[in-house]
Amino acid sequence: AEFGLEGGGTLRLGGGAEFGQLGDTTFEGYIRGNLYHDTMDSWDVNFASRTFSDEIESPTSLELEIGGSIMITQRAMLFMQGTYRNTVGGDFADDEDTPSFGDLSAGFRWSW
Repeated sequence: AEFGLEGGGTLRLGGGAEFGQLGDTTFEGYIRGNLYHDTMDSWDVNFASRTFSDEIESPTSLELEIGGSIMITQRAMLFMQGTYRNTVGGDFADDEDTPSFGDLSAGFRWSW
């Protein structure tokens, strides 16, 4: 299978802020926002010698990301991150079958 895009790329406009030190705990956090606009004119998929293609109005989406880390000890850190992305413009904006995207992750790091 091959997937191809004709005549485009992705434009991104974004910003964010970082903050730290919450009470006696070493805390570092951030928040970011992005606006994406895909400038593709058409797409095509080639599967089993058959080509499917379509002309589309370029989608626009908003993304919000929040995350941070807390130093538990000198050698251990807990971190978390969450991201949410939703299509707000283009051919996919009013389509109920187009899902929003999101993820949530957490982890623990330590050193010797």
